[in-house]
Amino acid sequence: MNWPANKNIKIFLNWVVGPLLFLFLGWGIIQQLNQQGDWKRAAFLELMNNRWLLVLAIPILLMLLQWYVEAIKWKCLMRSTVKMTNRGAFQSVLGGIALSIVTPNRIGEFLGRALFLPPHNRHAGVAATFIGNLSQLCITLIMGEIAFLFIVWNGVDTNHIGLWGWSWTALSVLFFVVAVIAVLIYSGSTTLIDRLLQWNILKQYRERLSELVNIPSSFLMQTMLFSFFRYSLFLIQYAWVLYFLADVPWEEVALFIPIFLLVVSIIPTFSIVELGLRWQLGALLLPSAQDHLLAITLGSSLIWLINIILPAIAGTFIYLLFKPFAAETKI
Repeated sequence: MNWPANKNIKIFLNWVVGPLLFLFLGWGIIQQLNQQGDWKRAAFLELMNNRWLLVLAIPILLMLLQWYVEAIKWKCLMRSTVKMTNRGAFQSVLGGIALSIVTPNRIGEFLGRALFLPPHNRHAGVAATFIGNLSQLCITLIMGEIAFLFIVWNGVDTNHIGLWGWSWTALSVLFFVVAVIAVLIYSGSTTLIDRLLQWNILKQYRERLSELVNIPSSFLMQTMLFSFFRYSLFLIQYAWVLYFLADVPWEEVALFIPIFLLVVSIIPTFSIVELGLRWQLGALLLPSAQDHLLAITLGSSLIWLINIILPAIAGTFIYLLFKPFAAETKI
């Protein structure tokens, strides 16, 4: 009964609110760039720099590797349900990315991957995607919390961010609690899952959460290791690009990028808004942004384009060429 209204709301959020937020965030970063002089000329010089081939090549290779790792993780999660080739798993992952960019926090990825499965296996595919994404979120939360704790315990100078000292302690405690809850859910804590399923907002995830109780802990650990490997590739990407564009030291990347990735992963956004959010977070978190705002903004945009937009374009072509909607056989 309310479905048309809900659909109209989602369309409004996606195509009106999303672009407006992107323009607002983009305007904010341009105002900051204007304070650093002739940034348009500097951007042209950055783009024409003869190091760009080297800057691009490694992140693209790392992107292919990290999505291939995700495909292997997806294949392992589905091995008890449907047999698929490495190529088929990679295609379904790219298809999921293509559908995810037009939905908040990329939730369309669940449906996008499931469409490559035979119809009777698609429900299991959604559950497997949920488990894989939850493991990735757990790693992001854990690594971000380690960065928070390091900052608090070692008294790292964060005056450039503009938060009071106690704010870091409060955020550290908050994300510690969130990380513990996420890990307990992922590990299949029956008591916690039963309590969570009593919340109306989570009842729609009943079947997916229930799957976690029946999965062996060794299998969950294997999935977590795949997620950690992917996360490591993200950090290497940022370290590589930011070093070449802005001479950002690896210590700064190791300390602040985990917090950057944590915030990006938990704030509900559409993909077009996420780019503006990345600009603002990069300018806010990284100390080097005070002197290299343009380079860090370009680097953040470059990684987003390589990791999300290029695979999404490839996934769109896969939909056109392989017609997954009528899949009846193994992929």
